[in-house]
Formats: sequence, structure tokens, C-alpha cells
Amino acid sequence: RREDFVADGPDRLLIRGDSRLQFAGYPLMAIGLVIVGFGVAALSTGLGAFLVRALVGVVVAGVGYVLVDQATTPIVFDRAQDLYQRGNPKAPKLLQTVTGYEVRCLSDVRAIQILPKVESMTSSTSRARFTYYLLYEVNLVLEDRSRVNVLQHGQKAAIRSEAAELAGFLGVPVWDGSG
Repeated sequence: RREDFVADGPDRLLIRGDSRLQFAGYPLMAIGLVIVGFGVAALSTGLGAFLVRALVGVVVAGVGYVLVDQATTPIVFDRAQDLYQRGNPKAPKLLQTVTGYEVRCLSDVRAIQILPKVESMTSSTSRARFTYYLLYEVNLVLEDRSRVNVLQHGQKAAIRSEAAELAGFLGVPVWDGSG
């Protein structure tokens, strides 16, 4: 995951989104548009069929659009502008709300925190109802003691390296609670 960190000048660091989201997002957008197309074709059979297909198609295409937006909009750390920015500032307000658009002052960051996080998901192929897996998250610790999640994944060595790089860039310590 090291390719996610990109220096964009001496005072600017970018964390690029996961490009795999694009591979899921673009097909979802296309499928959503096809469903809308089938809804238009079904208009002759009744308004209800059209509305259901159009709504489902718009939702599927919308999820695809959000995935593509997440993959193509980097997280920005800009020391010259004292800026942390996650999300697309030019996106409509509704999309900013859905994707978690956030802006903070880098001067408020006091540390980088690494924490383990147990996630679960249901599994249809196993006898167990839930499958558990361990993630590690990197948070900005702000002056007011609040936390802002920057990234998370399951590769402990990589997350420590990424946290150290980010802490070095910001000139703050790493609080490693990953064990």
C-alpha cells in the first residue's frame, strides 16, 4: 500500500484512494444506467414498474459514483496552507455528506494514533454467523482530543510505516496502540 502516499511538493502529501474501488465503481455506474434504461423501456407497462427500476438504477449508479469519487479524490495534507482535507471540495453538498468531506487545520494535530480494530462480517459460506478480522486504523489526534480517521487496513507493518511517514511529515509523535 506504499504507493498510496505521494509527495506533491515539499509541503504537500497526498494519500490516494484505493484504485480497486474504480474497478467496482465504473461497472456499478454502468449497471445502474442499464437498469434505468430498462425502466424507461418498461414505461409502457406502467408507471410503477418504471419508478421501481429507475429508483434502483439511480441508487446502484450512485453507489458506483461514490466509489469512483473515493478512489480518485486524494486525502491532502498541505503544510503551507495548514490544511487537512478529505473528499472533494467541488462535489455537491449531498455527496460531501455521503462521502464524509472534512477539512481541518494541520496546526491542530498533536499526534498520529494507531489502533487495532476488530471488524466482523456475515459469511454465507461458513457455519459461523460472523467472520472476524483485524484492521489497524491511523487517526489524527487533535488539540481538543478528538480523533479523525485517516486510513485503515489489515497490514500491520504497512500501517506502522505509513503512520511514521505521516508523523514525520507533520512533525508529531506516533502513539502506537497496535500491540
